[in-house]
Amino acid sequence: MDESELKEALNELKADLVKYPLVYALAAGNSLTDALKKAGRSKTWFYELPGEEQARLSEIAAALKAAPLVQAKSILDDAVVEAAKVKVGGLTNRDPRIQQPAATEILDRTIGKALTTVDVNLKQGAPFEIRWSDSDETDI
Repeated sequence: MDESELKEALNELKADLVKYPLVYALAAGNSLTDALKKAGRSKTWFYELPGEEQARLSEIAAALKAAPLVQAKSILDDAVVEAAKVKVGGLTNRDPRIQQPAATEILDRTIGKALTTVDVNLKQGAPFEIRWSDSDETDI
């Protein structure tokens, strides 16, 4: 299963509040018994699933275990709403040292960062080079 197939399979599973956490628990290296406990299901429930579905869930879990970046991205995607609430919560903090960065980050992410203009004067025909870095850790 390649990365795009894995992402598609995970997206299809997201709505299933039992199978989705089961796959993640299996991918984390839990035994089937422990993974089923985390998903709130019994072995009987699992073995009553059609064999193809058992195999599909096991295959998705194995692919997920082999693709930690996909797993991390999916976990972060699931946390976006909660993270946004925390960020917005910073706006109501009494400390302006927390309010200001929260407000700036929210604005930067929703309407974009403010444009930076640069005035350049060149002599006609003179060679020039433009180098840009957003990093503070550069010697440019």
